[in-house]
Amino acid sequence: MTDYRSILHTVAENPGSTADEIEAISEGEDAQMLLQEATSNDDVVCVNDRYWIVRKGEFGYHEYDHPES
Repeated sequence: MTDYRSILHTVAENPGSTADEIEAISEGEDAQMLLQEATSNDDVVCVNDRYWIVRKGEFGYHEYDHPES
């Protein structure tokens, strides 16, 4: 797994984490640079200095857990 994909997985597994928290969890990657890249690629969103994965592609939902209306 590339460093970029690894940081995406880290954000997906730890929604709402700060950059410092993600850096502490990540495996030695340059988390700050990778988070900036992911944000500019629209794979991650940052709100109030906290990061969330954008649910698309690999991280998108195949099914939603709510009934159709």
